[in-house]
Parts: sequence; C-alpha cells; structure tokens
Amino acid sequence: MSYLTKLSFQRLSFLLSVIVFIACEDPSDIGLGLQPQNVLGVAFTDTVTVTTSTVLVDSVNTTNSILLIAGQYNDAQLGLVTASSFFTLTPDTINLGSNPQFSRLELNLAYRYSYGDTTQPQTIQVHKLTNAFNQGNTYYSFSELPFDPTPVGSRTFSAKDIVDNRLIIPLEDSFRDEIANLITSTDSLTQEQLDDVVSGLVLVPQGGAAIVGFDANPIDSRRINTASALNLFYENDGEEESYNIYVRNPTVSEVVNGRRAATRFNRVTSDRSGTALADLDESYEEIDATATNNLTYIQGLLGIKTKITFPYLSEFAKLGTIAINRADLVVTPFPPIAEDFTPRPFSLEFWQLDRNERPQRIILTQTVPGQAADDPLQTISDTVIIRVQQEGLNPLGFQNELLTTFDPTPSAYTANFTSYIQFILNNDNPDYEGVNRLENNGLLISPNLNSIRANRVVIGGAQNPTNPLKLRLFYTLVESR
Repeated sequence: MSYLTKLSFQRLSFLLSVIVFIACEDPSDIGLGLQPQNVLGVAFTDTVTVTTSTVLVDSVNTTNSILLIAGQYNDAQLGLVTASSFFTLTPDTINLGSNPQFSRLELNLAYRYSYGDTTQPQTIQVHKLTNAFNQGNTYYSFSELPFDPTPVGSRTFSAKDIVDNRLIIPLEDSFRDEIANLITSTDSLTQEQLDDVVSGLVLVPQGGAAIVGFDANPIDSRRINTASALNLFYENDGEEESYNIYVRNPTVSEVVNGRRAATRFNRVTSDRSGTALADLDESYEEIDATATNNLTYIQGLLGIKTKITFPYLSEFAKLGTIAINRADLVVTPFPPIAEDFTPRPFSLEFWQLDRNERPQRIILTQTVPGQAADDPLQTISDTVIIRVQQEGLNPLGFQNELLTTFDPTPSAYTANFTSYIQFILNNDNPDYEGVNRLENNGLLISPNLNSIRANRVVIGGAQNPTNPLKLRLFYTLVESR
C-alpha cells in the first residue's frame, strides 16, 4: 500500500483540494464535457446511475406540532388533501372581579401559514372531543380521536382576508355557559377540572381550497395578541375583559411513559384515487419513477418521500483509491416554476436508510425535573432519524443535518454530498483501514420540518429527459488497482 493511501481522509482531502484549486479556481472551468481524466488527474462525471422512486412512509409523528393545521384542497398530483387538528387546553389564573357578566366565547387562532388557493372561501368547524387524549401515546398524521358530530362553532372565511393574523371563530352560547359555570365554581381552576368538562377540541374543515396553520404558542408566551386560545369575554364594572384558556403545551416535567406528554396532533390524509400515486397505500410501498412518467413526489405530512439509490457506486472502488474533490446531488423540480398557491418546500433533507431500506434511527435520552419540587428526576426518550450531515462537519453525526434550499438560478436544489460519497467509497475500498465509512443503502428525500407543513414538490426522476436528478462528481484517482 502506498504512503498516500495510508493518509487520513482529512489530510488527503486537503491536499487534493489544493491541487484542484491550483488547476482551476472554479470547478465549472473544468467543463461539464470533461473526459474521464485530465492531465492533472482530475476527472468529472454526471452519469453515475441513480435509481428513483416514490415511497410512502405513513408514520409521520405530528405529536405536539408547533402549528395547528386545518383545511382541504384538491391537488392534481396527490388528490384531495384534508387536514384536521386535535388539541387540548390549559387554564389561566382566574381573576374575574366582583360581578362578571359573560357575553361571548370565541376561539382566537394565531394565523401563521397557508397552502393552496387562499382566495376561495373555506369553512372550519370546531367540535368537542368525546374521548380524552392518552398523553403517553405518540400520535401520527393518520391518527384520530372521536368527537361530537355537532359543532360548537364555525367560521367561513378566505385566508387572504384574515385581519391582523387572527382568525376568530364564534362559539355557541351553550359552550360559553359551560366554561363560565366552570370558572365561577372555583377560585383556582386546575388542569383536571378543565379536562373533565372539555377534554379537547378538533378543527374540522368543510370544503375549501387551502390548508391553513395556526400557532400553538408555548405557555410562557401567553399574550392574547400572539397565542391561540379560547377567549371568554365578560364585563366587569363597565369594562370588557377576557378570561383565556390556551392551547396546551406540555411542560418540561410532564412526562408519560418516558415521553413528553401528548397534548395535540394533526391528522392529514389524501384520497389519491385517479392520480399517479393511486396504488401507494401501504407503508414503505414504493412506485418506480418509470411508472410515473419519470417523476417522483415529496410531501412531508402525508409521508410521501423520494427514494434514491446509487447501485453502482461501488464500481469506483474497483478503480483504486478515489478522492472525491466535490460531489453534488442536483434535484430539479418539475415544472421548474412553482404555482402561485402551492409553493415548494423551502428546504430538503436526506434520510439515511439501513440495510432493510428503513430510515436509520437512534434513541436519545435526557433527564428532566419531576413535576413537584421533591419528585425524582425523570428520563425522557426521543427518536432521531439519521440524516446526511452538513459538509465540513462529522458525516457520522446526527445533530447537523444537511439542508438544501431551492436556488432559482439553476432552478434546482443542490446538495453538497462530498464527504457522504467519500465515506461510501471508503467503505467499498478493500485497502481502506479507517473508520470514516458509511454503507451505501440509499436515501429518502424529505422536506425539512416535514411534520409541520403541507408543501409538496414533484421532481424529475433520474431518467427524466428535461429535469433529471443527477449526481455530479469531481474526483481524483489517487492510486489505481
């Protein structure tokens, strides 16, 4: 084995980057039409085989999402998409004065997000849950809880006409009286007393052409102008005031079965009948891009991802010891210009798969205080998906995921995969003896913040004639075999 092959990956990459910089300050100067190798030993290819398909990963965890999502729209690619939000409430301190006269009850929602045609009218109904949350459960985008079919309030609106980022839904007088009787029956309303009367609410859409999102603020941000809450209005000595019951967030110490207590979730479904993805109905089922006009699909809340593999990347290892100077994965949307009301995801991330073609996961634990001052410490667990890491940081880590944003100049998402590809080639190189290696099991492309928003994107598959997904490699053969 030569001296160069015994160098660490970091030192080797540095030396080779110097060679490439001297030869050509801009990689584009080398030219996309470069032959397999030039006189300096630098080669380029963008014809590495990539397979693409659309995969359903339906277990999207929406527990305690920071947005309450509700609405409905008809997507030409994904069918009829419907979203409902289930949530619990938490009381505030009671200070009603000497003679409160209750006038009305409203659900005051902090408008933060929309997706779809916001010029069209849509209706959201408010229903009371008939079953309480199981706070030890994990709730997914397919989960639901039973609710009373008779709404306690509704509002028809167009999202573009929402004033001051507040959607106010008037609620029935009978519900107002329930809340008023509850808070006047005690000087200090507890969480248990509130749950006995209102175990939770659900926002249910009726028609419309858009999905809207509302802020579910933390408890320490209880301000009527920013938080989503029930507002019970009353007059006291001639002045109108309100008592507020907020959308509930679990406190640091609320732990059930080793998890943060579940206090809300979003349900998102789609009827894909008649679409290219009509047969995509089983978890981890996939449809090859060749069956969908060389297109693949990505929508986070529905669990729809694009799967990519590099089946022949190991062929590079047969050439000898390879140093990757630059590797870019180019993901091109189709069409390249997004429609006005359905913007594409702001950024994409890349989930690493295991040998069973499932996302790699690790479980992280942390210690939090007990619910009372003298309670013992509690341990909570979170499951983290292993994603491709940012270039320049540890490719074997999990805390600094690579995010690629859409660049309008090439009309593509371009991800720097240099270290990721290098580590795969290291793993396939029989002469490599280090630990800087990754298995080549493929990836899932997902929107960042996939469990919060409804944005989707259609991308060209690897064989798409106009918008192909491709891997571009600049590399150096350090030692041939």
